[in-house]
Amino acid sequence: MSHKICSFCLIEKTVEEFSLVGRSRVVRQPKCKTCVGCTKRKCVKVWREKNPEQNSVSGIHTKLRRKYGLEPKDFHRMFDEQLGKCMICGLTLSWAEGDKRIRPHVDHNHETGQVRSLLCLTCNTGLGMFQDNPELLTAASQYLLSWQRERLSEVAPSEEG
Repeated sequence: MSHKICSFCLIEKTVEEFSLVGRSRVVRQPKCKTCVGCTKRKCVKVWREKNPEQNSVSGIHTKLRRKYGLEPKDFHRMFDEQLGKCMICGLTLSWAEGDKRIRPHVDHNHETGQVRSLLCLTCNTGLGMFQDNPELLTAASQYLLSWQRERLSEVAPSEEG
């Protein structure tokens, strides 16, 4: 009895477990009947479990296209043009680390969808929290500066012995 390895599940099975191609009496499908018959969702889940790194990259590229209309090559060009740094705070961005805070996040205008640049998580979240409103950001900056000036003008308490 002849055997063949399924191109999807990678399990060796008898050739009878593979459907014939078209009207051929000899040539068999590359996937076994079980894998061909599984639902799309189940097949995708199995593929993701077997290929976690490819799945991660594929998911990132899909998100770039769907959410931002950004091709991976354009994303990488932006990253290179920014020298791999956040456009606001200058933090070095990286995919290699597991820390989400240093991964590049796509900053975009929420009204128009226009991509602006790549930011670290903290800066991107901060802009979002201030609703991309320059007046609010200016007011927040003035607030912090006023507190800083007040602290600097205070006389340090003297130590009494």
